[in-house]
Amino acid sequence: MAGRCVGGGRHTMWAIVAALVGSVVVAGCGASTAPRTAPKKLVPLNIALPSGVVGLPVIVGARLGIFRRAGLAVDLSYTTSGSVAVDALYAGTTDIAVTAETPLIEAASKVKGVSIGIEQIGNGTSGVVVAKGITSLSQLRGKAIASTVGSETNSLLIDAILPRYGLQPGQYTLVNLPFTEMPAALAAHSIAAFAGNEPQISEAVAQGLGTELTTYRPYGYVPIFFLSTPAVLKAKRGALYKFITAYNAVVRVFNKSRSEAVSAAYAFLRSQGDNVTRAMVGHIVAEMVVASGYPSDLAAHLQRNAGALLASGKIAAIPQWSKVLLTPAEIERG
Repeated sequence: MAGRCVGGGRHTMWAIVAALVGSVVVAGCGASTAPRTAPKKLVPLNIALPSGVVGLPVIVGARLGIFRRAGLAVDLSYTTSGSVAVDALYAGTTDIAVTAETPLIEAASKVKGVSIGIEQIGNGTSGVVVAKGITSLSQLRGKAIASTVGSETNSLLIDAILPRYGLQPGQYTLVNLPFTEMPAALAAHSIAAFAGNEPQISEAVAQGLGTELTTYRPYGYVPIFFLSTPAVLKAKRGALYKFITAYNAVVRVFNKSRSEAVSAAYAFLRSQGDNVTRAMVGHIVAEMVVASGYPSDLAAHLQRNAGALLASGKIAAIPQWSKVLLTPAEIERG
């Protein structure tokens, strides 16, 4: 009788046993006959991104399981800057690089890169922090300023921010540092200011090391892109489509469930050793502009900056933005 499902019998002992464990027997019978559903196979997708606020929306999405629920096994590789993430993309070790616009323009001009979407507008979480006693950026003449060479933060500092205060290259000393090392350099008085991102800005201000004189909002757009390549697009079109559509859920978290975003961001930053409080992370998240879809004036903005790069000889041709800024529908249909 073992191994079979039996309804009932006249034997008294059997009846007692059936009464006591009937539910278990029924459950067992159901389990033995019901078809088993194979576990859903996750599609691997590698993403290289800075570990600070630039990559924070993706990090939050991964920690909340948003991409896994979309069928993706996302592997995040943290870098010191967006340009390093792009190097990983070109080396073939990642599928997506989270980076700012200059690497996108340079890649697109060589038909090496395409945008599969925009992650955020980062000008509210980038800024210039100065040492105590400095009240204007014009006072940085002849002083050392830390910046991460190759980043959009550095490009805007040199091309837009400092010139507005009468400072040209050669009139200050540029110190190339990773964002994470800038507060310590300011504390050691080896620099007079730094152009950085969150959370290092809030950390430096909270520790009394200096003052944030300005964010980047008055000086530039600072869009952050999901950069990929035509080769990856061809090989992993389905995975890229799943990712960019799942990213809509990340946008909703940042805009409609902000406390959830703050909790996930706070846990991550603390795990990275950042000396932040929950209140500081709440301020950072509030300053972030996380949205899906390209702003209506983005192509015109990129065209202006590409023209400047062309004039300076940094690119050989201006990209066709309609072929670079891909929509989810274009990614899906190929």
